[in-house]
Amino acid sequence: MEEHSWYRRQPADTIIGTYPVILVLVVRRFFCDDDSCNATTFAQQVPGIAQRWARRTTVLDTMIEAIGLAVDDVGTPCTQCTHRDPRALQVTRPD
Repeated sequence: MEEHSWYRRQPADTIIGTYPVILVLVVRRFFCDDDSCNATTFAQQVPGIAQRWARRTTVLDTMIEAIGLAVDDVGTPCTQCTHRDPRALQVTRPD
């Protein structure tokens, strides 16, 4: 396995208190040396942080899904969801 290149990923994440979390991952790409492999290169995975090709962390995905399930068809939050901080869904990404 030989290193091909690297790149940066910045998946969106939740906030901690009033502070946005900016997560910068440096991910390596590798050549596949196995002749029987269909992939010529593949990227390093970071388990537990983000799924493959994801733009958000696993934690933020789970939070958005929970809030989405707690909202009725008209868009009114149910009582289980009203205690959540709406700022938790505001995602900021540096340029």
